[in-house]
Amino acid sequence: MKSGYVLALWLTALAATLHGACAASSQRPGRDSGPGGDAAPGYCGDQIIAAGEGCDDGNLLDGDGCSPSCQVESGWACSGEPSQCVSLCGNGTIDDGEECDGDDLGGNDCTTLGAGFTSGELSCLAACRFDSTGCRLASCGNGVLDPGEECDDGNSSNNDACMNNCQNARCGDGYVWAGQEACDDGNNSNSDACLGDCQAASCGDGHVWTGQEACDDGNASNTDSCLVGCVSARCGDGHVWAGQEACDDGNTVAGDGCSPTCAVEPIPTLHFATGQPAIWGSLPLTWAGQPHAPSTPIVAAANMDQRGRAVLFTATTWHELSLPGHQWLGSGTLSSKFAGVPGASVRAAWGVSWTGEPSTGICLVTNETGI
Repeated sequence: MKSGYVLALWLTALAATLHGACAASSQRPGRDSGPGGDAAPGYCGDQIIAAGEGCDDGNLLDGDGCSPSCQVESGWACSGEPSQCVSLCGNGTIDDGEECDGDDLGGNDCTTLGAGFTSGELSCLAACRFDSTGCRLASCGNGVLDPGEECDDGNSSNNDACMNNCQNARCGDGYVWAGQEACDDGNNSNSDACLGDCQAASCGDGHVWTGQEACDDGNASNTDSCLVGCVSARCGDGHVWAGQEACDDGNTVAGDGCSPTCAVEPIPTLHFATGQPAIWGSLPLTWAGQPHAPSTPIVAAANMDQRGRAVLFTATTWHELSLPGHQWLGSGTLSSKFAGVPGASVRAAWGVSWTGEPSTGICLVTNETGI
């Protein structure tokens, strides 16, 4: 009796322990739960800020504020999901990664730069870096290479190999070196009009120009996700996206062999006989964009040879085709041409002759009766 009582107490304690563990597990934080309740891990580029990420803007580009490893890039501020990032350069305050911002030089002047400048005016580039081209060494501009100078060409131009401050011109100094650089915006971003190598941005350079290009994969192929014009591939652009589209005829019209989702459509074919003995011919029945052509599956057809016509039927409509010209001449509901079959669905049709001549009328079978 006593051993049974002890066993009951032990089972009660075990049940309480298991219940507590389950409750704790159900309250464990995590992202979207997957099958079986396991937490599904996030990844950089999913537009959700996960543990260890400072931002997530949904792409893996650099130079847009949120790095390919989902960290906020120096000089940027990011917020929200997906992250929206704005450059801090230009806000008039010196932020991390900036030497200056607008009129704020952080208390610096030409003499504090440690480059041997003795006079001149220090300014700030649009990229929030010091512009020391207005600063002067004691002997800069005399045409003689003196101590502390990288060059001295004795002129005041900032568009040649030697800057006004007697330093060599280089990409990123904010001035276009004539004959060597196509542009120089003072930054190393590859997502604006001037690339980090001081060449003008263009479609095909492999860098997405923000606001101008939807994509740029650096190739001249029209069979991948980015077309030659740096626009994203889509159904209807006239180029078959390998692995994604079975066809692309340049439109999103149904009934022409390539569907609005760029899948191959089965095209119905009309088979007909002419002459004695009969000679069989066939006609693909495409209808895309043609007045009076069917837009739903054809279920029956009948010749009216004497009138040079054929009538094709969907379940509820008729469509008249010229023979042998194969032009769509008219269409309508069944009741508009065949008053005896209002509201019926056609299942079969054939041409009939009421005069002994080639067929002049049509016999229909509907889901109710023959007419």
